[in-house]
Amino acid sequence: MFTLIAAAFEDGGALLRDENGIVLHLRPPFYADPPVEVPVEAVGIAITKYGYWATEGRFPDFADLESVKTFLNEKVVEACMARGLAPITDEQALQNSHELFSRAPPEYPAQVLSQNSNRAR
Repeated sequence: MFTLIAAAFEDGGALLRDENGIVLHLRPPFYADPPVEVPVEAVGIAITKYGYWATEGRFPDFADLESVKTFLNEKVVEACMARGLAPITDEQALQNSHELFSRAPPEYPAQVLSQNSNRAR
């Protein structure tokens, strides 16, 4: 069970509390990295310094991390649309990646792939 305690819906960042009271920071891309445990003081800092909104009690608790990620993805899209921006599609993200790699030094793609394979282990 996760409680959403603070969020920056414009970019998908969120602070959650799990059933043990541990505060976790979750940022997109959600599939790349797991949530990171942060001290409870991070909540106040995120709200006062980084533009997060206090959300505790405004949304029902989430049964699992996947439902939190789905909710945050929906909120990011809503925030983009409210600002008149179209959210990036998977095809656009893939095109951007191809463009980035085509301009990168030859060793860069190998470094990125190496880093990502190390994370998967």
